[in-house]
Amino acid sequence: MHDRHQSYPIEVLFEDHVTLSDGRSKPHLVLLQLTSETLIIRRLKITQVSSINNKQVQTIIPRNVTLKRHPTTHSFGFSIKGGSDTGFPDTDEYELLSRLLLCENENERCRHQLDTFAKEQQQQTDSITTLVDEDDEDNSTVDYVSVHEYSLLYAYVTQYITGTDKLRTNSFQLHTLDGSQSGIIIIDTSAQQHLWISRINTIIHNLSARTITELNQSLLSSEQVLYATWIHERVININQNRLPEWKPVFIVMKGSDLYIFDDNKPPPICSYDFICCSRIYPIVEILIEVTPSKYLHDDRQYCFTLTVSNDLIAKCRYFNFETKNGLDEFLSNWQRSLYMSVYSVKNRAFGCMYQGQICRLVIDINNGFEMYNNETNVMLWSFTFEQLQSSSDNGRDKIYFEFKRSSLPNENESTIKIEVQCQHLRILIHVINAFLTIKLIGKRDNTID
Repeated sequence: MHDRHQSYPIEVLFEDHVTLSDGRSKPHLVLLQLTSETLIIRRLKITQVSSINNKQVQTIIPRNVTLKRHPTTHSFGFSIKGGSDTGFPDTDEYELLSRLLLCENENERCRHQLDTFAKEQQQQTDSITTLVDEDDEDNSTVDYVSVHEYSLLYAYVTQYITGTDKLRTNSFQLHTLDGSQSGIIIIDTSAQQHLWISRINTIIHNLSARTITELNQSLLSSEQVLYATWIHERVININQNRLPEWKPVFIVMKGSDLYIFDDNKPPPICSYDFICCSRIYPIVEILIEVTPSKYLHDDRQYCFTLTVSNDLIAKCRYFNFETKNGLDEFLSNWQRSLYMSVYSVKNRAFGCMYQGQICRLVIDINNGFEMYNNETNVMLWSFTFEQLQSSSDNGRDKIYFEFKRSSLPNENESTIKIEVQCQHLRILIHVINAFLTIKLIGKRDNTID
C-alpha cells in the first residue's frame, strides 16, 4: 500500500463515491478508483455546497484557532473596564491586579465558547452525507485529504468479517500482498457491491496470470505453475479456549505437487519462494472432497476438505471459497493437475505383505493393479481398473480388494478377494483413488483440455 499526496496521470477504469470505515470510528466518504494494477482510495475534504432535502447547505470545515498569551502578563491582549469602587485604594498595583483577574475570567469564558463552536461545526460537518452528483452544476470543489493506493498483485477481496463466518452487508475489504488492508468499503446496494468485487477480482486474476507466466519462463515444463489462488482455512485452536477462526492461505498447483503457503508466508514471486515453502504434497497423494450443505461446519458455504497422509500438523484440512464459481474453478484445475500428475508418474509402487511374502503392489495407469514378489521379481497376479469391484480397509494397515476374474462384462461372473497388508495404507488409498478418478474422467471426456 502506498500513500500518495501528489496526483499524476493514471488510467482509471472505474470510479465511484463510496463510504469507508476502519471498524472503529465513524465512516466517511471516499472516491474509489480502480486501475489496471491498483485500487485507489481518495479521502474527500469537502468544500462545497451540498444538496440535502432540496435545500442548499454550505458545508463548513472546522478551523482550529489558537490564542497565545502575552509572555509577560500572560493575558490575551484585551481587558474589560467598568464596575464600581470597592473601597480599596485606587493604586496602580490594585488596578493592574483587578484587570488581570477580569481578563482571566474572560479568557475562560472565551475558551469555552471556542470549544463549543468547534464541536458544533464538527457535528454539522458529520451530518452532511450527500455529495453533489457529477451531472450537477459545477458549484463546488472537492479536495483530497489523503490518497491510498493498494497493489492488486496477489491481493484478495473478502465479504466476511475477519476470522469469522459472518458476511458483511453491502460491503467488502481488500487485503494486499504486504498485509495492508483497505478498511471496510461500504456500497449502497448489493448489486453495486457484487459489481465492484467482480471488477477487482478480474484485475487480480489478470495480474496473477501475468506473474505466473513470467514464473513459468524460468521453470522446467514438468514444474510449471498451473493454478494459484487465495482460500480460507478453518483453524481450531486446541490449546486456546476460543472458537475456530478462518485464516487466509495461498495454494499453488505446480508440476506434480501442491504448495500451501500458510503461517503468514507470502505468495511466491520468484522460483526461490517455492524452495522456502514448508507444505509440499504430491497431488496424487491428496484426497479432495466437496462438503455437502448438511455437513458444513458453520455459515460459510462452498467448502471442501483436503486430506493428506503425511502431514504432521493436520491430516484433514477444511477450506472455503467465497463463491461457487471460485470452488468450481478450483475443482476444474484440480482435475487438470491430477490428470497431468498421474500421467507424469505413470505408476506407484508400495511395499507390502501378501500371503506371508514380502511383495510390492504396483498401481499403474495403463495396467491397473500388479503384485510382484520382491525376492524373485515374479508377478503373482494383475487386474485392470475395470476388474475392481470394491475395496475396503481396516483403517490401520490392511486393504481388501474384490476383483472380477475376467475383464469382460459379465454380471454373473465370480470374483476373487485379496488381502494386502501395507504400512502406508492412507497413501495407498489416496493413490488408488487418484488413478481411478483419472481413468473415469478419461472415459467420460476422452481427454482433458
